[in-house]
Amino acid sequence: MLDRDIKIGKSKIVYRGLDGNAKFKMDVVVLELDPNAFYRYRIPIKAAKKEFRLAGQNFRLISARKSAIQIWHFKKIKQ
Repeated sequence: MLDRDIKIGKSKIVYRGLDGNAKFKMDVVVLELDPNAFYRYRIPIKAAKKEFRLAGQNFRLISARKSAIQIWHFKKIKQ
């Protein structure tokens, strides 16, 4: 959902909506570094449908709309 954060590992990511027709915006907060500092990423939609990396994690975009995003999170399997 737009502006709602989710914790992933030692970071927090927040969807900030579409950036035109070709990109979407995500903020990353590195909780151990500074929980009040947001790092903004503008990610191309076309490339993200293949795979993208954010906060040390791998994702694949399923869909991006004005109010919400759907992504697939590739979790590492512990051996």
